Amino acid sequence: PLLAVTRHLINAKNLELMHPGAILLNFSREEIVDVKAIAAALASKKLRYYVTDFPAQPLCENPAVIALPHLGASTREAEDNSAVMVVDQVRDYLENGNIQNASRRTESRSPTPTCPTWSARCRAPWPRRG
Repeated sequence: PLLAVTRHLINAKNLELMHPGAILLNFSREEIVDVKAIAAALASKKLRYYVTDFPAQPLCENPAVIALPHLGASTREAEDNSAVMVVDQVRDYLENGNIQNASRRTESRSPTPTCPTWSARCRAPWPRRG
């Protein structure tokens, strides 16, 4: 869990204890690592790779950062619940014009923000029925 004692648990001091060329796998929370320390360790080759399912923006362009899909909730039950939720939300949009859980990323390199959930282009502004 993210607590005061776990925030930036992986920092410059702890990275220095690792063998040169180490590979760091982080599948906990982004705040567990000090992003600046990770960037410095990658630049100095102290870290060979940083593997995560949520790369922080400063690390996204680094070829030594490997981003994997976040699958922590990928269970049969979660997928079934997600399918029901999607149907309910589409129905709510079609019947009432409500849009829930939409994401518009403004930090995208693309002039049109992308929807990470759908991997499709978003339209601006969001369409409203009616």
